[in-house]
Amino acid sequence: MMRRFSIHTKRGLTLPELMVVIAIALVLAATLIPTVSSLVRDAAVRESSRTLSAYIAGARARAAELQRPVGIWLERFEDTIDTTNQITQNSAVLRGGPFQTLSVHLAEVPRPFNGDFANSMARVILDLPSSTARGFPVWRIQFLNCPSLTLTNIHSPIIKPDEVFQIQFEKGGEFFYARRHTIPNLLTHSPVFELVTSSIKRIPRAALAHDPLPGPDRAWGVIGVDDNGNGILDDPAEACWPGSDDDPNYFSYSNIGPDGSPGVDQVDDDRDGIDDNITELGFANTDDRPVTRGVAFKILRSPKRSYRAPLKLSQGTAIDLGISGFGQTGRQFGTPYANNGTHTNYKPVVIVFAPTGEVSAIYVNDNMMKPDGNVFLMVGRPEQVVDPTNAQHLMTNNAGLTTNLVDQKNFWIGINHRTGSITTAENLGVDGAASIADLRYARGITTTGIGTGEQ
Repeated sequence: MMRRFSIHTKRGLTLPELMVVIAIALVLAATLIPTVSSLVRDAAVRESSRTLSAYIAGARARAAELQRPVGIWLERFEDTIDTTNQITQNSAVLRGGPFQTLSVHLAEVPRPFNGDFANSMARVILDLPSSTARGFPVWRIQFLNCPSLTLTNIHSPIIKPDEVFQIQFEKGGEFFYARRHTIPNLLTHSPVFELVTSSIKRIPRAALAHDPLPGPDRAWGVIGVDDNGNGILDDPAEACWPGSDDDPNYFSYSNIGPDGSPGVDQVDDDRDGIDDNITELGFANTDDRPVTRGVAFKILRSPKRSYRAPLKLSQGTAIDLGISGFGQTGRQFGTPYANNGTHTNYKPVVIVFAPTGEVSAIYVNDNMMKPDGNVFLMVGRPEQVVDPTNAQHLMTNNAGLTTNLVDQKNFWIGINHRTGSITTAENLGVDGAASIADLRYARGITTTGIGTGEQ
């Protein structure tokens, strides 16, 4: 019996069929890729907010460990900005410019400085010419037996020019903020330090070379006269006002010098064209020394960037400094710093925590601020960063893109300024056009913890 064998041959797709399959695959890819890409970007923003929150918590723990202030250093992406506003690159990072942070460093305050020697002293003296020119008292700090702060080398390693620092007069006393001038003393070329405070009455009397309330009538300005025309009689701003009777009143004129007058008698010691004026007090080679010899002091310097490895945010994410700041609507972190009116610098934002955990200070462009509200950081996308230097709506940035404030896939990091507690929350509350009211509402949600995202 003869068997029949059937031969079945396998054939492939024909060219038209293959083209149809490819077309279907392309359509599916075109449909899915944006969705997948969006999911990836959203996951990156969420991951950056989570790691940033953990990094901030680590800085607080470090402050408690060292028992001195530690914070986070928000490094700007670049220190210049394209003023022509004609950036054509597709790079989202370039569009964000200096109003974004891609990496975060630890910032540590150096160990306290008590002077070079056991007898290093500090005292506070009124700068009358500057007081007269500005219309309010200007108080300088003089350091004695402390070469690190009095050497003619303007690049002193202890306190740099234009650096803000804190100083304590006498052990256990209050700390006061001060700043080193960028320009040294024109005669001695030594550094110039100025107190940045109006609370001169709280400075220990032993540290003052002058009476904190100068003038024979014991009041500011000419008594009963609105010297500076601000509508307030005898207010502190009238101190040393031109024509005032308020020359500095030393505690004891008899202790100034053997001749009983400032400087060498009938000599223009400080070469300002006036003989025997009070600015000659304590001038080199004079017989006149201030009443106080000074008191022991302690200096807390401004925070420095740590050499530890920084936190790198996930690719495609950034901290939007243009809409970050403290308070319910504050956007202080995007403010540029004008240098002598010739060009603009963008320096880091530094948030400092005390050893007890609260936010002790914030430095923006080297200016120290005490936050009067919670701190808020927006974690979003570089291409959606807001440029606060231009008048623009919070809904659309310079590149014509919706801003990070509008994107509800972004996250807020909230830091309680009193306790240092950290909250991570989704950017909720903005519906349609973004405004200052929306910024206030979104931060309010972060503060209350509503919309808290995955940590």
